[in-house]
Amino acid sequence: YKTIFRILSEIYPLQAYYLYALDETRQQLLLQSMNLISQNKDDRQEMVPDNSEKNLSHPPLNLKLLDKYKEMNLITESEGKFLNIPLRIQDREFIGILLAGPVIETKIKDRILQQIRHFALAAAPAVSTLKTVDSMESKIRTLQSRTNISQRMIGSALEVNRFVDLLLDLALTASQSDAGFVAILDDDKTKLSIRAHKNLPPGFLENINLQPQNGLFEWASEFGE
Repeated sequence: YKTIFRILSEIYPLQAYYLYALDETRQQLLLQSMNLISQNKDDRQEMVPDNSEKNLSHPPLNLKLLDKYKEMNLITESEGKFLNIPLRIQDREFIGILLAGPVIETKIKDRILQQIRHFALAAAPAVSTLKTVDSMESKIRTLQSRTNISQRMIGSALEVNRFVDLLLDLALTASQSDAGFVAILDDDKTKLSIRAHKNLPPGFLENINLQPQNGLFEWASEFGE
């Protein structure tokens, strides 16, 4: 967005520039970017008021879409008077606005307005493209975050599996056994599931009954007693 602000400031030098984009509901304008230009008092043009720095760094984050934002004109906002520059794709589809100000003059020269109109026609598709890129980058960051979480969960599961395998090896070594298995209580605490096994005879896993009370082991279905 810096290039857009730079070109606009060359056409119409002011102190603050705000870019608002139409949201998905098409009822609000959301602040996308802003550019404040520090100027020495002697360098400011006549249209810049002395108290223009007040509140310029804290513009509204959203604006209700009103008819005044759909036409190029001077409008009054809480920060002062601004030139409202509507942005339309191919001069038809309204996608947002640029606000430039503060302004103290009551009428802007026709030559400057014509230059700004030409600028707005070129800026609108650029803003639309940048907004699409921002949206795609946001989605990519979301996907990357989800991927990182999934990788951590997979890593945790692998750590549990390694621990269970180690537990089985220690148990077989301590008991001097050649075969065995480790069964872990499921989350719902209603059944056991085999998580690791070694040297079990064929068909053992398919036929083993680990149900409470009548299975291979008689164990209570109510835990904590």
